Formats: sequence, structure tokens, C-alpha cells
Amino acid sequence: MTHGNRKMTIVYNARPNSDSDDTEGHIRHSLQKLGHAVVDDGDGDIYLFHKQFNPPKEFTGKYVCWYFDKLWRDRDIWMEKILKTAHLVAMTDETWAMANPHENIAIIRQGIGEQLELTGNSGRFKAKIAFTGSIYGERVDWVNKLKKRYNEALQVYNNAFNGDLYDLCASVSIIVAPPYPSDDYYWSNRIYMILGSGGFLIHPRLKGLSTEYIEGEHYAGYTGMDELFYKIDYYLRNHEERMKIQRAGYEITVKKYNFTERCQSLIKEIHRRKIIGNNAS
Repeated sequence: MTHGNRKMTIVYNARPNSDSDDTEGHIRHSLQKLGHAVVDDGDGDIYLFHKQFNPPKEFTGKYVCWYFDKLWRDRDIWMEKILKTAHLVAMTDETWAMANPHENIAIIRQGIGEQLELTGNSGRFKAKIAFTGSIYGERVDWVNKLKKRYNEALQVYNNAFNGDLYDLCASVSIIVAPPYPSDDYYWSNRIYMILGSGGFLIHPRLKGLSTEYIEGEHYAGYTGMDELFYKIDYYLRNHEERMKIQRAGYEITVKKYNFTERCQSLIKEIHRRKIIGNNAS
């Protein structure tokens, strides 16, 4: 095995590549780009997992969890167990981390896979306004209010990933993000995926987002339905301003919030905490 600041062997518990959101594929590619060996089983320096903790029997290294979802319902019970086992838990739910401080927690958010050029088919989707995602809980009422106001101009698309998401972002004028279940210090990967795919996004106004994006420069923010309606109407009328924000959001996302940068942050945390050190086994 490798130690110190040298390259590591990472046993990665990941889903196989698919036509859906290939976050694990982007992470694997980024770790390899950074010079690390990524294997599916056997022994190594790090066992990296997201939701399934099932290390190979012969594994003798350290455990690292990178958890992306909101920690609520029974997920927090699972996380409390993982924190007793893993040497590092990187998570995106900073709200939960602040309420449950633990020395093994680091905040490392998601990102966008490496993209070279905007290549979306701008004629594929006909809606002016789109929401991409599942409809559940408080989102049901939120979507119904949007449909009542905008009728056929609003369309809902589920499972729009990869090329589909590129085409959607190139086709529609505005993509809207729901307020549920985000809060000031938790948000999903939606903002990175949409901005990094070239879309114009109206997203809930959250305090934590100010550490990465500037509202009005990279995306449009809102609080409440009245402001959301106002922002949609305003940016439908102001094409040039919308396109300027859209381009700036894309450029900062692919430059700073891609998975290679996120994986670099993860590796730095591993070394900073001396999880892998000169005497590691």
C-alpha cells in the first residue's frame, strides 16, 4: 500500500455506470485522474463508500464515507452508527453536522462531472419553464401552484440526466428548484448539475450558498411563491440578462465545483487528518 502524500489504492463501493446520474462514475474518473488506483474489491489504503458499508473481508485500510443526502427520518440513525466506524465522514448536510458535531465529519459537497463544451440540443424540449425531479411532500403543492399560474409553459421532467439534462438546459428558458427539503446549509446536487449543464436556475435563497455562488450573478434566488413568480416573469422578459447569468453560472461551476476539485478536497482531508500516514497499515 501507499502512504503519506503518495498515491493511494482506493477500494470503491459504487454503483455500476448507468444512464442515470452517474455521480459514482464521475468520482471514479476524478480519483483516477488525480493518480489514485481505484478498485472494486480486495485490499487498499481506503475503503470509500456512500450508503452501503460492506468492505471486503481482506480489507485492512481505513474507512471513508462520502454521504450526499439530507440526514432525516431514519438516515440519521444510520449515520450515527457509521460515525462510530468510519475514520472520516464527508457529508453535504451541514445543518445536521452543526447540530451533531463530531471530529470525524467534514463538509464536502457534490459537483458536476467534467464537461468540455455545451452541446445540448436546443430544440428537443418545448417548455419555457421546467422542474426536473421527483414530486413528493411539500413539492406537490409547490408544483400545483406553478402549474396553475403557467399552465403548459411549465413542464415537469423526472430522471433528466447526462445528455437529457444538457438538452433540457439548452431548450428551456428557466429551470426552477423547489424549497423542499433544502435549508440554509443543506442543498442537493441540483444546483451544480443544472448550472454545470448550462441551465438558468431559479433556486431557493440559502445562506450557505453564498460561500460558492453570488445571487444575481450565477443564479437567481427566491424566498416564497410570490418572489418565485416575480423572478420567473422578470427573467422571461429579460433575455440578455438571463443569458449573462446563465453563462457565468456555468463557467464557475465547471471550473470550481467539478468532481475532480471535490475529490481533491476529500484527499486533502484524508491527509490533513493523518488517516493515511507514514505508519499506516
